[in-house]
Amino acid sequence: MKYENSVPQWVRIKGSLQHVQELLAKLQAGIGDIRKAAGTIPYNTECLKLTSAALGDLKKFIAAHQFKNLSAEIQYFKKEAPQFYSLHFFYERALKLEQQKMFSERKALSAYIKKELKAIGVFYRENAEFIQYQQFGDSFLDDKRFLRDLPEMRFKDNVAVALGDQLCWASYLAAWLLTYERYKPLLEKEILGIKHPEMVSVAVGPAKTYGFMASTADLTEIIDSWDKLEVITVNGKKATLKEIKEMFEGLFGIKLGNISETKRVNHARKKEKIPFLKKMAEALGGDDQRF
Repeated sequence: MKYENSVPQWVRIKGSLQHVQELLAKLQAGIGDIRKAAGTIPYNTECLKLTSAALGDLKKFIAAHQFKNLSAEIQYFKKEAPQFYSLHFFYERALKLEQQKMFSERKALSAYIKKELKAIGVFYRENAEFIQYQQFGDSFLDDKRFLRDLPEMRFKDNVAVALGDQLCWASYLAAWLLTYERYKPLLEKEILGIKHPEMVSVAVGPAKTYGFMASTADLTEIIDSWDKLEVITVNGKKATLKEIKEMFEGLFGIKLGNISETKRVNHARKKEKIPFLKKMAEALGGDDQRF
């Protein structure tokens, strides 16, 4: 790869990564300006039109300009390009999901979502080392991974076709990682809605992701108590322990495993059977004292 010393000065200036960042900002602003309900077929279709046009602009620019140096090429393929690809990938998947919701029966929709989640799981398993490299912010292999490597390409989708030889396999993987970080919670929310339609509400603005910062044993104390108190219902009937567990799993995006076994371990404690519930009661007592 030849860099700036072999390229006229005017090309070097125009070929800076700043223009790529401006293209991305323009794309993001365009998506933000779409006046259609988010998450709908018309909305996702409009988003795809914008991402397709942005990929075309990106291809023209990169094809016409050399990178300033090796560092600039690495930054482009590691930081900049994946953001373009991932937006396109996400809205493709989101559009297809909305189409499935509109035209599929409940059972078929559930099967489709589970298939998508399984594919995401395969991606994470097969690319575990690369994902760890990205998430830890490592850079020691950047000069081997984040460069054009067309002869080793292992894909042929619409992004590959659109960008021609302006591609990098590691950049492509990084884009899918970004996509799945956004797409997986969307699928899990849909599965929860299928299992518990009474919990589905109209969301205003971007979806929120909730977490539970205490332990699985602590959450099991809450689930156990709600089960015994019979305060949760599903379709007008008393919820089972399993259904309450599934409700919390969906809300917090976690897996609680065998809750009956966790209950057994909790009940076998020698010093305190329900330490988390006791802390909750003490916290509420503290509120009473303050007011």
